[in-house]
Amino acid sequence: MQFELASNKRKLDMKQFLDVKKQNLACLEQIVREGQEQGLFRKDVNITLLPSTLIGTYFHFQANRPLYEDLLDLNTDARFETYVTTELAAHIKQTINALLLP
Repeated sequence: MQFELASNKRKLDMKQFLDVKKQNLACLEQIVREGQEQGLFRKDVNITLLPSTLIGTYFHFQANRPLYEDLLDLNTDARFETYVTTELAAHIKQTINALLLP
C-alpha cells in the first residue's frame, strides 16, 4: 500500500481507510480496557502503539527476508514459512505478554 500511495497508481479513499483503522484500534482498546478492569492487563499500556509494535515486527521480518534467510538458514520457502508460524509467532506472543501482563 505504501508503494501505491507513493506512486499514485491506485486511488485510495484515505478517509475510509483511516476509519477502518480507527475501528480496529477501538476494538483493540475495548479488549485491553476490559482486561485492565479485570486486573489481567497492566494499566500503563500504550494501546495506540500496540498494532505498530506487533505488525511492525512481522513486516520488518518479511521486508528483510534475505537477511533472515541467511542468518537463520531459511533456504526454502517452506523453512521460512515454518519459522514465521512457529518462532516469529512465539516471539510476537511473548512481546504481547510482556507489554500487557502485570
